[in-house]
Amino acid sequence: MSIFPGTTTSAMFDSLIGMQSAGNMMARSAQSINNAYMAAQNALALPELASGTTSGTVEGAFNNLIDSQTLAAAGTTDPTQSLIEMLFAKTAYAANAKAFSIANQTEQSALDILA
Repeated sequence: MSIFPGTTTSAMFDSLIGMQSAGNMMARSAQSINNAYMAAQNALALPELASGTTSGTVEGAFNNLIDSQTLAAAGTTDPTQSLIEMLFAKTAYAANAKAFSIANQTEQSALDILA
């Protein structure tokens, strides 16, 4: 089966590519959040940074790392931005999955009419 522009097969293919892109975005966002958490863990291990933590826990160090200057020094991104990107990726994936489903239904209806 070849893919022709304007066909349901093309719409299904485009939806699959969209789902793959959303999955990649989700993975990148999760990695960024993990990097921020690991930076907090490393900050807790350094005595000069650990003294500034609120509770001496990884969570306390993580909360202190949300400061943009500390994040830049740790070489990581703001975890809140990564969470927003994860929500965007979730919505994009769901929209592409729905488009795939509708294209599949349309193709099935066309096949039923032809049969």
